Amino acid sequence: MGKQQLTFANAGQAVTDRHDLALHTQAEAATLLRISERSLERHRVQGTGPRYASLGRRIVYARADLLAWVQACSRCSTSEPRR
Repeated sequence: MGKQQLTFANAGQAVTDRHDLALHTQAEAATLLRISERSLERHRVQGTGPRYASLGRRIVYARADLLAWVQACSRCSTSEPRR
């Protein structure tokens, strides 16, 4: 049985690949998303960012959640309303 690749199309589905379980620190997530750590913090506080987990005092992001957030933010036109 072949591995299922994580793509934007299946990012919101159930975790089926161990790479989907990869947890990223805030710095790693910001690098992956190509935004600043401060912007990621701001999104977290405002509730507009990707899903995250708080493990004690540590904030981590699942790769699948980061990709799902990017997919949810994508638009085809500047005239499309925000979701």
